[in-house]
Amino acid sequence: MKTRGLKTKVFLAWLGMAHAQTPTVAPSSVSFSYQMGASAMIQQQKVVVTLPAANASQTLTTSNVVVQMYQVMGAIGTNICSLGYSNTGCGWLSVTPSQGHSPLTLMVTGNPSTLTAGSYSGYFTVTTTTAPFNPVIVTVLLSISNPPSKLAISSQAFPLDASSNQIPSLAFTYTTSDAGPAPASALINVSSTGDIIPFTVTVANVASKGSGSGTVPVWLRVAASGGNGLPSISASSSAFPGSYVGVTVTLDYASIIMLDPAGSPYNGTITIAAINAVNGSFSIPVSLNIAAGAPSITSVFPTSVNAQLTGTTPTNNYIFTLVGDNFFTTTAVSLQQGVAAAPVGPSISLPQPTYLSRQVLQVTINPAYFTVPQSGGVPVNWFLKIANPAPATNPGLPPVTVGFSSVDPTQPNISGVVNAASYQQASVWSGTGQDPLLAHGTVAVAPREIVSIFGQNLGPAAASTAQPLPVACPGVVDGSTNCLTYGTTWGDNITVTFSYQNAGGQWQTRLAPILMTSMNQINAIVPKEVAEVLPLASQQVQVNVTNGTAATQVPFLATVIAENPGMFTFGGLGQGQGAVINYDSTGTITSVNSSKNTEPRGDTVAIFVTGMGVLTDDTPLTGDVIPITSAPNPVFDQTVRVDIGGQPCVVTYAGAAPLAVAGLVQINAVVTPSAKAGSNDAVVVSIGPLGAARSSQSGVTIGVK
Repeated sequence: MKTRGLKTKVFLAWLGMAHAQTPTVAPSSVSFSYQMGASAMIQQQKVVVTLPAANASQTLTTSNVVVQMYQVMGAIGTNICSLGYSNTGCGWLSVTPSQGHSPLTLMVTGNPSTLTAGSYSGYFTVTTTTAPFNPVIVTVLLSISNPPSKLAISSQAFPLDASSNQIPSLAFTYTTSDAGPAPASALINVSSTGDIIPFTVTVANVASKGSGSGTVPVWLRVAASGGNGLPSISASSSAFPGSYVGVTVTLDYASIIMLDPAGSPYNGTITIAAINAVNGSFSIPVSLNIAAGAPSITSVFPTSVNAQLTGTTPTNNYIFTLVGDNFFTTTAVSLQQGVAAAPVGPSISLPQPTYLSRQVLQVTINPAYFTVPQSGGVPVNWFLKIANPAPATNPGLPPVTVGFSSVDPTQPNISGVVNAASYQQASVWSGTGQDPLLAHGTVAVAPREIVSIFGQNLGPAAASTAQPLPVACPGVVDGSTNCLTYGTTWGDNITVTFSYQNAGGQWQTRLAPILMTSMNQINAIVPKEVAEVLPLASQQVQVNVTNGTAATQVPFLATVIAENPGMFTFGGLGQGQGAVINYDSTGTITSVNSSKNTEPRGDTVAIFVTGMGVLTDDTPLTGDVIPITSAPNPVFDQTVRVDIGGQPCVVTYAGAAPLAVAGLVQINAVVTPSAKAGSNDAVVVSIGPLGAARSSQSGVTIGVK
């Protein structure tokens, strides 16, 4: 019984302990996190311990702290600290105060110093100095992590040391010229401080002096090794620790050659950014300074102007068009008498020229500069000096010059020669590379081309149209005059001549048949014989007009090319509705093509052009009208193409047109089924082999249904 009684007491004592209360803690666990290298230490956390109000006088104690130290590679030990009143710390974990009354606020501190990356756990026990309360355990977790891997960049273009906080930047310079090379590229090496980091590279413009990013093309390009390798406005790759990804920075030549030096510096930015933002990014400012190199000059129009006779009323200002390259809003033009090699008198500064494009300037000149006495003294040579501001790298940048002359206003004077169909000085170069015409000038003529000559005092005050003259037909011996030709002399001894040097160096002068004359315009046909100069180094011809006893004092220069196509239009100015005839499926003319008389796809149209060169049978004289009974006579170069709405068409004939002067060419083309229906489809005629073709002017339309 005694034994049973003792057991009963032990059981009852145990039962009492089992029903003893536990202090309340909030929170019941604490966790700390810390990143290696962080400047801020871990913040203390509060744990509040409370007892029921009836027991609030009891003393609470932190009886011990247990620290279990774990790293990534596993446990390295457990430290148990039994704490007294003055000792409340154990390794990285400390708790204060060591005792107190309810509600007791405990400050829990984690100290990561000297610890490496990993997870560390511990706990501390809170109990009362007397029963009936059970101890309460508060767990503590300390997580220490390495900092995230970061992108790193380096470049010889912006050397930085490891401790530098400066922002890297790139700077490029470019001096414009006719064919100036683009600036050298820059290489940026991208690496990772730890893990593999995918990243992107993008470029953009930022606001620049003179021009904002909305109007300036993006001129930066990047390419990353490991990507597609092609320069673009964006790229992507992945950075690895211990190696580099090269990002090549280049400038887009097609963009920078269009930038005006007046807008310098142009600013851009390169952004190298990790896909995950925590891995970092770099924004690299880029500046581009552009300086204007020397301009180049190809031609000036007009090449001669009327002198101002003393005592006469001044004429309107003369407007000169300069064609070349490397022109800018800062380009300046001055005037001087004489020739560039032997200038006369002072240089005259002219008003700021009008900037039309990188290749075209217009300058206005007061005619008073060209005043001469009534007794004459003309022609007078003049030249224009075109200069760009000299860059610091070339302070002695010289101007370029182009000459012209002032002539007697009472004499014939040619100011321009254009294709009579297109009203253009030259057809459109649609071949590859640079237009070879530019090596000789900007005004082109082709054998048998119908041209319009503009100027002053060229003919009678009232316009007059020439009529073809009856002549004996070729091969007819009975004197029949059933054939027609246009004469080379009109009215009061008005003539147009084309002069050139042949292969033997002898000067040849050919009279041009005249179709129309007026005071300011003559329409004529380029003599077929000018084709003699095509194989020669110099392909220039001199155009002169004689009006009665007066003749041009300064010849107008043009370059002979094999073909110089221009399409006739009903508007007469080389634009709008083309001169096109509709045919039906039987070959019968149905109507004149227009927006109201459209041609069905699959049917044939006849298109009328000039400047297509010599004929396969080139025996007809220049100016001859093709008899209606003549056999078809195609142009010699049978590479004729027609595009309607951008779609190629089948050409069934391209050659002399019956009852029209040789030089007016009729092209029969089948409207391709792939052409879109519309009242104003674009139509273009081209001729010449691939890579060396020339095309008619843009802006000509045809109606298709």
